[in-house]
Amino acid sequence: MRKGFTFIEISFVVVIIGILIGGMVFGSELVKTSRLQGIIVESQDYIRKVREFNDKYGYYPGDMPNASSFWDVDAATLGEHNGNGDGVVDDLITAPEPDAYERFMFWQHLNKAGYIDDTMSGAGSSVSVGVNVPESNYPKGIYDIAPSTGDYMILQSSGTNSQLLEPQAAFYIDDKMDDGIATTGLVHGFGDGGSLNCYLTTVYEIASTDVECYLGFYIFDVEG
Repeated sequence: MRKGFTFIEISFVVVIIGILIGGMVFGSELVKTSRLQGIIVESQDYIRKVREFNDKYGYYPGDMPNASSFWDVDAATLGEHNGNGDGVVDDLITAPEPDAYERFMFWQHLNKAGYIDDTMSGAGSSVSVGVNVPESNYPKGIYDIAPSTGDYMILQSSGTNSQLLEPQAAFYIDDKMDDGIATTGLVHGFGDGGSLNCYLTTVYEIASTDVECYLGFYIFDVEG
């Protein structure tokens, strides 16, 4: 009767288990990297379309004061206002009634002009996922326009808090698209209530494994 496994047999099993675990970790990292690459492609595509819109119409989507001259955007209908043409996408348009925000009309104008497929209402006073802002292909991600400045396209969480990414992931995207510095260039890192643990001074807190960051992509041709 066999009394137990030999040392060689046990060693073989340990090696196999190690290979399986290593393969799982490697596969998980591949999926994560693929998703981050997806954000880069997705955001660059939006930026390209926004700048093409501006080149064609002379205004940025949402800010376009004569949108109703090109498409069926009746200013008397909720969420279908023209912008005010002041060069940023951060205003509440109060006349003619009803009120509408340029940050939500931004996506509606892109759709009306044929740059994005998703029909956007342009309406509302707050984010409504899939209605006035589009979803990202990244899990739980959505795009919006920074309501306080109107010059950044924001990738954030659809949840209660805005944070969507770990600092290391945010750095990866910033480094691939821009300068890898959280507070300069065309890609910025943000955290709710300030930087929190997303970055310290200007450097992403890449040692942190917490979801602390969301990203802003500068949408104008030259940073102001």
